[in-house]
Amino acid sequence: MKIVLLLGVFIMWATQPLLIDFGTQGNNQDWFALNDGVMGGMSSGRLNYTPTSFVFEGQVSLENNGGFASARGPFEALDLSGFSTVIIKYRSTGMDFALTLNNSRLWYRPNYKTSLPETDGQWKTITLDLNDFMEYRVGKATGNAISPRVLEKIIRLGLISDEKRAGIYRIEVDFIKFS
Repeated sequence: MKIVLLLGVFIMWATQPLLIDFGTQGNNQDWFALNDGVMGGMSSGRLNYTPTSFVFEGQVSLENNGGFASARGPFEALDLSGFSTVIIKYRSTGMDFALTLNNSRLWYRPNYKTSLPETDGQWKTITLDLNDFMEYRVGKATGNAISPRVLEKIIRLGLISDEKRAGIYRIEVDFIKFS
């Protein structure tokens, strides 16, 4: 809900939820895998769409300074400042992941993330407070929380392996909804 003071009168309007629906019949099939191979690492990962979701699976390797696997959405301008929560339906095995929000195309600029715990293969629908997203710079926490100004300028969503350990993983996502 946004509240604005206009000519001495408070005007309120609700922001419509933003739904990112995956799967072959959803509205977003432009996500792709990006692993540590871009920096010389040896992790692997592939992303496939089912009729109702996307599946990202592979193996994280620590060889050759590796240690991450990620699925990333396309670059697009997203003003998330009118939302307070994000709801995600997913199931995972092998390791924890994090949901990421980026406001820069440069890899060394801060990004913002919050944890998505492993679900032992069971579907979970969780609600996350956008204020709980924390700032990271090159994988290290800065201690800063995301600000409303940053939420106005998000350009990419993603998922990233969050444990910095070797192992096999699988995460399947049905939808992500901001409300």
